[in-house]
Amino acid sequence: MKKWQKYSQILFILILLAGLSLPTALPGNSAGAMVHPQLVKMANDSPDQTVSVIVQVQHHHLNPEERITELQGVVTQELPIINAFAAHLSAQAALDAILE
Repeated sequence: MKKWQKYSQILFILILLAGLSLPTALPGNSAGAMVHPQLVKMANDSPDQTVSVIVQVQHHHLNPEERITELQGVVTQELPIINAFAAHLSAQAALDAILE
């Protein structure tokens, strides 16, 4: 097998593997939010398990920090450089927030 063919096959396999772990858009989500497949699995298998999330704020008129608190979560750190914050909440609450 030629060297370039071998490298192209390896590259193709790596791209396929990367695609399996990348966030995907959920059907029916009008906001187009991205969710990692592992979060969906965690919400189904262990909905009360605490997860750490980063929430990037896109609309300044909304207060997502309040929504995290309503979902029994805790904001842990502000990330102003990327207009975001970190929080802890249950896997199911995180998924519910994305689906809203």
